Amino acid sequence: MSFELPITILRGLQTIFSIIVLGTAARSANVFSGLDEYYDGIDFVSIKIPVPAQIDYILFCAVWSILVVICLRLVARFVAIISHPVVVTVLDGLTMIFWFAGAIALAVFTSVFSFGTLQACVAFSFFAWAAFLATFLLDLLPIIKGAAGRNNGMIPQTAELQQTA
Repeated sequence: MSFELPITILRGLQTIFSIIVLGTAARSANVFSGLDEYYDGIDFVSIKIPVPAQIDYILFCAVWSILVVICLRLVARFVAIISHPVVVTVLDGLTMIFWFAGAIALAVFTSVFSFGTLQACVAFSFFAWAAFLATFLLDLLPIIKGAAGRNNGMIPQTAELQQTA
């Protein structure tokens, strides 16, 4: 059974979600990296707030996902080793784990600092994770069916047992 059309649609969704997360995370990083001013009683003091690691990590996830989709869709047409089912499944599984870790870390961070752009980033991070989970499972099905149907001569089949008896 070929899952080419659903995987193509999911790859498009993954790209769209990654671009949205890239934009919202970059905006959130901009908010955090801005100068904060406060009045200390004498004068205004400016301090620079570092960008939280959770936002940096989700930016990594978005860029990684865009590179993986480009690799799996464009480069795989020309380089046969990249289009191997195991390589595709490993890349999808790794990216799925990255998104899950990033989305959970960002959701926990959002419970402390919450504003609209950051909440949108969390939501679309989970959408991206779900899209990569779906492609991972669709990539895994043929591998599981192939492994279950393949014997490699290691375990004798019932017909072989009956002939030797």
